[in-house]
Amino acid sequence: MGKLDKLKSQIPQGSQELSTKNHLAKTEIAMSFQNEGTELTRILLRNIEFNPHNLWSCNDDDESIQQLADAIERNGLLHNIVVSQREDGTFMLLSGERRVKALRLLQKREQESDPTGQKAHKWDRVQAQTYTGLDELSELIILDEANIMVRGLSGDAKTIQACISRYLDNLQAKFQVDRRAAEAYFKSRTQMTDSTVQRYTQFDKSLIDDVKEFFQNGTISHAQALSLCPLEPSEQILYVNAINKAIQMSNGDKALEHTYVTRITDRAAQAARMTNGREAELARLEEAIIPPVHAKPAGDVAVRTQKATLIRKYEKVTFDLSKITSSKRRLNSLRKMDAADGDGSIVESLDKLAKEAAELADLLRNGQ
Repeated sequence: MGKLDKLKSQIPQGSQELSTKNHLAKTEIAMSFQNEGTELTRILLRNIEFNPHNLWSCNDDDESIQQLADAIERNGLLHNIVVSQREDGTFMLLSGERRVKALRLLQKREQESDPTGQKAHKWDRVQAQTYTGLDELSELIILDEANIMVRGLSGDAKTIQACISRYLDNLQAKFQVDRRAAEAYFKSRTQMTDSTVQRYTQFDKSLIDDVKEFFQNGTISHAQALSLCPLEPSEQILYVNAINKAIQMSNGDKALEHTYVTRITDRAAQAARMTNGREAELARLEEAIIPPVHAKPAGDVAVRTQKATLIRKYEKVTFDLSKITSSKRRLNSLRKMDAADGDGSIVESLDKLAKEAAELADLLRNGQ
């Protein structure tokens, strides 16, 4: 990225004083010069190295690679791969890992059909957009941007979040821009909706490292982590302490740990939505691990627990539905989905659910 660095050196120093708008303009100008440092070349497939930093590698299964190989054999390679040429003559892959895996599968087929090696093999070489002179930070930026643009939301939440977080960090480090400018540039380079972009960027901005770690190690889901974003850092510490106690009390029992964590997270998320009484609610987080049992006849405890479970499930359903009904965009999206898919109807399912709920309420009300 020689031209990119040269351009950067010509920009006046004192970037801390630049506005976010100027930061974004600077990033867009610099990134627009990337393609000037590349050329299309035909390179040997065996000289291409898979990038160890590609977060999506684990999502490529044999069946999808087989299907891609068949498609390339029929139609040829429709999109060039992107590589960074190293001083030792090898090429580090920046975009197109699935395509290279498919090409190597085609190459293997050719070699098996020609054990003597006397024929010219079609898939030994591939045309690639080749960068020269890139530093490791620039390679990572191009790698992650390619995945974000091509793969979008096709991976799991953990992979997507890790990729976006690293991409934003590297944009800031490479071009000395603030977070808002990095996020604005990211929005300009993705097909994700604004609300989706906001979810993934909010994760980085709002959550403390300990909560992020709970998500990364699978203790809580991405949705659960996002529900905690409205909490202040000091309030999130109370949540972290409660979760750590729950994990300790579960004594290695994963099912019990999941139950405890869910109880605490539900209460913390409820507190996050509160404008009044949040502090008191958070102060009682540890009580959610094992809710206190009131002095009632022993036979009544199981009934009351079942009742509380039903009410909690009802509250969750109504909360989820309220999020949909409060958004015109989500309602319009559901209408389009319902119109496009003839396999069942969302409206009919909701009507049936409402009818069954009303019938159950009547039975309970009438004591039957």
